Amino acid sequence: YIKTINSNAFGMANNLISVTMSNSVEKFETHPFYRCSKLTDIIISDDNQFYKFENGVIFTKDGKQF
Repeated sequence: YIKTINSNAFGMANNLISVTMSNSVEKFETHPFYRCSKLTDIIISDDNQFYKFENGVIFTKDGKQF
């Protein structure tokens, strides 16, 4: 299982348009989607205890913007 999405993990993936994260993701490091200019959708499992995606923004479950 993937627990951490590292800094620049998807960096400069210019054709990436969607990412789906499982409930195992516990931590996003800074700028994991750096220069992913076509990325329009991030799907985070409703079962994820740490993060949610709303209105184009990643939030922690307690509502703090990532």
